[in-house]
Amino acid sequence: MEHELTPGTWLVEEDDGTGAVMMGDSPCLCVTTANEHIAFVFSDKPANARLIAAAPDLLAACKAVEERGDSYTDMRGHGVYVSESTLDLIRTAIAKAKKGTP
Repeated sequence: MEHELTPGTWLVEEDDGTGAVMMGDSPCLCVTTANEHIAFVFSDKPANARLIAAAPDLLAACKAVEERGDSYTDMRGHGVYVSESTLDLIRTAIAKAKKGTP
């Protein structure tokens, strides 16, 4: 089964404590309220909801990799190398999660 997300680019629009995830000129994917709860999800693709639900875990994983830098030893003693371009992608994702596009 293919993971069928609504194609990007997804954009965030914020106004008075409410945020909306938009897809350019297409309908809204979700709206958040001032108390940071998702109020509505307007999508016919369950993969969109799964991605939104996984976002906190994905952010934590990105932060963990960024903190370790470009090379480290895993739990089995194997050397792991993360390319600078991958770290750039991770840093961009973290910046978007914190406050919009870097």
